[in-house]
Amino acid sequence: MNDLDALLTALYVEIDDEIGCPMAGPPPRLTDSELVCLAVAQAMPGFASEPR
Repeated sequence: MNDLDALLTALYVEIDDEIGCPMAGPPPRLTDSELVCLAVAQAMPGFASEPR
């Protein structure tokens, strides 16, 4: 599980560096970087269903 945590952390940091700039207005519940990271993580082999 530690490897998965490290992988997802690195994935988030990389995505956040690319997307980066926050939008004006109230803070969203999920940032664009978090949403993209979740979508990519879900598409990874072995994590095809939402409950996983």
